[in-house]
Formats: sequence, C-alpha cells, structure tokens
Amino acid sequence: NAEVIGQYFYELTARLWRKGSAFRLSARAGKIVVPFGPDPLFHKNYGGLSAIDQRLLPVVWSSFGASLRADVLLRGFSLADDLYVVQGFDLSARDSTLNMQRDLQTYDGARVAVGDRLSLSRGPVTLWYSVFWNPMRFGRSLLMQAVDLTIWRPSWRVLNRLALGVGVLRAFVSADSSYGAPDTMPDAGAYYHFADYLWLRFYATNWLSLQARSGLMAFNNHEGFAYDSERAEATDSSHHNLALVAECAGAQFSLSYTWNFEKVGEYADDRLRFMVMYAF
Repeated sequence: NAEVIGQYFYELTARLWRKGSAFRLSARAGKIVVPFGPDPLFHKNYGGLSAIDQRLLPVVWSSFGASLRADVLLRGFSLADDLYVVQGFDLSARDSTLNMQRDLQTYDGARVAVGDRLSLSRGPVTLWYSVFWNPMRFGRSLLMQAVDLTIWRPSWRVLNRLALGVGVLRAFVSADSSYGAPDTMPDAGAYYHFADYLWLRFYATNWLSLQARSGLMAFNNHEGFAYDSERAEATDSSHHNLALVAECAGAQFSLSYTWNFEKVGEYADDRLRFMVMYAF
C-alpha cells in the first residue's frame, strides 16, 4: 500500500508475516514518518506544546529512508520495535547551534542517521523508549533520547475517566573534535536541548473532555541534565495549557487557553484559541 498526505511523506509498506501469527514483521521505505516518541506524526506535547505549536522537532518529521518494524504478543504484553535508517540533521556552520526544526539535511551529501523506538504495553499502560543517532559535520554528532509513558482510561471505577501522559526528551550534541580544550573555542564544546511534558485528561462523557498540559523546553545547555540557567536565552520557556474538547461524528471542537512563560525577555504571547477540526 502507499499513502500520500499533503506531500509531507509517502511510504511503501511490505508485510512480511503470515496470517494468524503472534509475531509480525513489516518494512517501509520512501519519505517515511520518523518513528520517534509516542505520536510520531505531529510530535505532540514536548515542551508543553502540541502539533504546529511544537518548537523542538519538525511539525511533521518525515525523511527519506527505510524502517523495519516487529510486533509480538506474549503473555498479555505487546512488544513493538521500530528500527530505521533515515536522512538526518547537519550543522550549517562550525559555530552554529543545531536547530532540529530547520537543519534537516537536504543537499546531496546526505547525513545518514539511525534510530530505534521500543514500546511495551499491557492493558491501558504503554511505555516508549526512543533513540536517534546522527553523525554531522565539524566532528560533531547528535544523540537524542526520549522516554514516554501513557496511561489511557484504566478499567477501574473513577480512573476509567482519566488519561495521563508524561515524557522527557534530551538531545545531546557532542563537542567539536577538531579542537582541543573547550577554552580555546567555547562554541566547540558539547551542549544539549531538553524538553518534557505532563498532561492529564478527564472525560466527563465519551465525547466531552477537559485536558491540562504543562512542559519545559530549553536549548543550548552546557551544565545540568534539564536546564542551565547560565545559558538562558529567549527560546527557553515553559508552557501551560487548559483545553475543553467536544467530539461528534468525526468533528472536534476545542476551546483552549495557553500560558507561555519565557525565561528571558517575558512578553505577552498567551493566547485563547477556538478550533474546529473534521476527520474524514
């Protein structure tokens, strides 16, 4: 089969298993959606922002490459693994900071990246671990990792109205190996980008829900695991959202308010948004 959506990606898929088997294997090739995180199409929630508002990864992260997916059911557990090779990121200049929304490799000298996403689920609980490694020019490489957990409406009373998601992402860029001590060229040192999120959804009915979401994102950090206050810049921020969503016959109506707090140079960019979407 082949799918084409808005020219963002196209995938040719081959099924490699027999019907009735508990083990399934499939292969994809083309301009594939990179299987990273729990929602690879829009990469929702990292940094507390969703879909087109998301500022860390590409809004739709698709790249030329191929992937192999294995699924197995074992004693009530569902295990899936996506192994892939795609065209990755590259730095535009020796002293530039990697921008993962803008610096996807497009010219002929491809930077081949490899990655894997492993998921384990049982009942309403699913755990993902994603890793992505990408060698780049100027002696640098990108190692990006993410851990995500989703609990979707357990069957227990009261809790069956709740859904929860939490995740963390860290993208580490190695130091420039062409230079010796970092003191000789500070921009040649290693750095990392970080983002996390937490969302909680309450279903008043099957068609009406209230969701709260929060997250932090920070760029070009040198110290610590999540945030380096000495490297604070305007893009470092936290985001908090409250949304009321109603769904009916393929249509979705949402009313939301988002609070955006910048670490440096706080400005008035909070917003109230009403959206109408229809899936067909």
